[in-house]
Amino acid sequence: MKTKSIFDKFTNFIDKKLKKGSKKLEIYKEAGLIAFVGVPLPTTGLWTGSAIAAFLGLDFKKSMICMVIGGVISAAIITVFSVVISLPT
Repeated sequence: MKTKSIFDKFTNFIDKKLKKGSKKLEIYKEAGLIAFVGVPLPTTGLWTGSAIAAFLGLDFKKSMICMVIGGVISAAIITVFSVVISLPT
């Protein structure tokens, strides 16, 4: 799209917005990844989290630590819900 002159304004606008928000992303990307993996909903697991880590360009060690922490949080949430639901009333 950058080769066409009619799209220059649009692509420059998008590039500015991406660069402006990239500092916020740098600060919160590990915490966001942990929260994304830690929420036990469909398509928010370890596989999708690792794909997001690859897109964000996270370091391998950082992404593995985030995956482990998020997986433990998700497992704990599921365990608590399972125990609470299976309690006799």
